[in-house]
Amino acid sequence: MKHDIAGVRAVPVILIMVATSLHHKVNAENTVAQQENTETRAILRIVEVFNTTQRLWLYWKNYTIDTKIPDDLQNHGVANLDLTENCTYIKKINITEAYFHYWWHTMMLGELVRSHYYGAFFSEGGPEKRGSMNVTDLSESEPEPFQTMKLMHMGKDCSVFYVTPLEEDSNAGCELYVRNKVVSQGAPQDCLTYYEDNCKNKTVVYRSGCKSEVRQAQRQLKNILSKPLKKQMK
Repeated sequence: MKHDIAGVRAVPVILIMVATSLHHKVNAENTVAQQENTETRAILRIVEVFNTTQRLWLYWKNYTIDTKIPDDLQNHGVANLDLTENCTYIKKINITEAYFHYWWHTMMLGELVRSHYYGAFFSEGGPEKRGSMNVTDLSESEPEPFQTMKLMHMGKDCSVFYVTPLEEDSNAGCELYVRNKVVSQGAPQDCLTYYEDNCKNKTVVYRSGCKSEVRQAQRQLKNILSKPLKKQMK
């Protein structure tokens, strides 16, 4: 069978043109995918705040927590107990782009209290796409989300959130967090400025003695847990 030489010679050229076209198409699709992935990651900037092995100390807040003793307990001599939370911090257990498991710690009545919290990330839109999370206390018998934390400002070693409770009769407000490595020197100026410009009032949660108080409470707890249980009386 006779072949058209010009046609045969044209085949490699056509293949090259097709391959080049496909290459450009694939590259274009990859570029779009990379842009979409970048946009998705940008939505979850909140992940960058929490993705650290350091403690994140609650430095300031501007809302109050109801520490009133229930009426049924006041008759048992506990009416004057101070249930104020101090030296509060969070510590990562594990994190993905979708969720965040962490320990929530606070000092109360000289004891270190700890709860296992779970945060589910989501986007509320907007040009800056900082991200938010619904928070659930997994230590509860029937866990369900109780508050939403919306990232308002992200600094190098600090962050400011707007916290909205999902429970009735609870106050919304701001929280300023500072990473452990810089908290002893105070909160970074950019976060202080943002907080003072956007959040009315402040309650100091972190104080200079917090790290030593927490260490002492951890030692006491470790000693208690290491003691053998007494045998029950027969």
